[in-house]
Amino acid sequence: MKILRLSALMVVLAGGLAARELVVNGDFEQPSATGWKWDTFGFFSDTANCHLWQSCYFDPDLDREVCVHKILHQWAMLSQDIDVPSVNLNFSASAKLFCKTERPDTGFYACANLILQYLDSGDSVLGETRIYTHTGGCDWTSSAALHLISALDSTRWHNYSFNVADELGNLSGVNPAQIRRIRVGLWSYARNNC
Repeated sequence: MKILRLSALMVVLAGGLAARELVVNGDFEQPSATGWKWDTFGFFSDTANCHLWQSCYFDPDLDREVCVHKILHQWAMLSQDIDVPSVNLNFSASAKLFCKTERPDTGFYACANLILQYLDSGDSVLGETRIYTHTGGCDWTSSAALHLISALDSTRWHNYSFNVADELGNLSGVNPAQIRRIRVGLWSYARNNC
């Protein structure tokens, strides 16, 4: 089982005349379907193993958050594709990432992720940044097209922020000039029935 929660998600332009939020409904104060796409792979109707919850009770503040919850094999994701004028953007999010497995010694694992996927004009993924936490057995490694950033811990909410152009320096296989859109998402992943 894995749970991923996000309280605020914002991508703003850096510099220029005025910074502006590019994510629609990035604070989740509107219904979660507003601006966001819910997608699952590995949904089993008999177990109802994919859930998207929106509430003001995940974090003790007064605003709303969402929770992406996935059990059993495969994944669930809440995402939004954003047209970007350039990669000179600041990314900022507040998230509590949590996952667990009931079978830690089997090679199965769970991961809770806050992702940025960098898309070209045909919506092909050129590369990806994942802020994530995982159970034991996760075999992911950073590469020329994938930068993994470990979540600070899974017990508290944390603010994550970086400049996208600077972050792309960690992805030697991605040409920033080809990026036309950024997919921002909450991705809950389970390898096998963990």
